[in-house]
Amino acid sequence: MSNPTRPTDDNAWILSASFVIVTMQAGFALLESGMVHSRHHTNVLMKNLADMSVGATVFFITGWAFAFGKSYHGFIGTTQFFTEDDSVDYPLWMFSYAF
Repeated sequence: MSNPTRPTDDNAWILSASFVIVTMQAGFALLESGMVHSRHHTNVLMKNLADMSVGATVFFITGWAFAFGKSYHGFIGTTQFFTEDDSVDYPLWMFSYAF
């Protein structure tokens, strides 16, 4: 669910900026695969894909809740694990994951 007070064009801008940032991961994968021996290209690309996938999964499970959940004495978030309620701002989630 998007933030209902944010205009749609703001959501489009946030998602397009997120896409550009995530695309940099592909550029880094190509740079890294160009620096290794030719027989290791596949391994490097799969490592980068696994890094991105595991990073997204862990951020979905805990990262969003720690950063944006209700705070426990001002230290760490204690709600919204697995984005459990409808108050999650998905464009902001994607932008936060991209960084």
